Amino acid sequence: DLHELKGESFGAAALIVFYAFSGFETLTVAAGEMKNSRENLPFAIMLVISFCSFLYLIIQCVAMGMMGDSLGDSQMPLAEASQILMGESGKWVVSVMMLISIGGINLSASFFTPRSGAALAEDGMIPKQIGMKGRFGTPTWAILVTVGVTGILALSGSFAHLAMISVISRFAQHISTCLAVIVLHKKIEPS
Repeated sequence: DLHELKGESFGAAALIVFYAFSGFETLTVAAGEMKNSRENLPFAIMLVISFCSFLYLIIQCVAMGMMGDSLGDSQMPLAEASQILMGESGKWVVSVMMLISIGGINLSASFFTPRSGAALAEDGMIPKQIGMKGRFGTPTWAILVTVGVTGILALSGSFAHLAMISVISRFAQHISTCLAVIVLHKKIEPS
C-alpha cells in the first residue's frame, strides 16, 4: 500500500532528522564548568543549532542538485555526490570523514553517558553504587554499566536500530525535562 510506504518513509526521515539534530543538549553537561554559563550557554546552543541547520541545508541542496531523482534511492548520498564531483577519491574521502565523525560522536557519548549515570546515582534515581568514584576519581561503575549496555546493543542490531534507540531515549529525556521545567517554574514562582 502506497499510503503505508509513505508513512514509513516519513517516519524514517523524521528519525534521521531528529538524530542529526541531537547532541546539542550535551553542551549543558559542561555548564557547571563554564564561565557565565547563564548567558553563554543559550548563545552557544543557538549558535550550534543555527550552524548545523545552515550546513545541512547547503549539503542537501548540493546533493539534490548533483544527484537529482536518484538521491532518494542512494544508501550513501554524500559519498555518491562526492564521487560525482571529485571521482572515486572524493567518495573515499567523504566515507573516511563520516567514519571519523561517527567516532567523534561515540567518543563524546563515552564521556557524557557515564557522567549522566553518576549524576542519576548521586540523586538516588538509580543505585548509588553506580555513581561510586574509582581510584582516579572517575565513575567506574557507571563506565562499566555504559560499556556493557552499549556493547550488547551494538552487537544486537544495525545502525538504524541503534539510532532509533538513541532518538527515542533522547526524545523521552527531552519531554521529561520540559515537564520538569514547567513544574519547577510553578514551584519557584513567587506568590
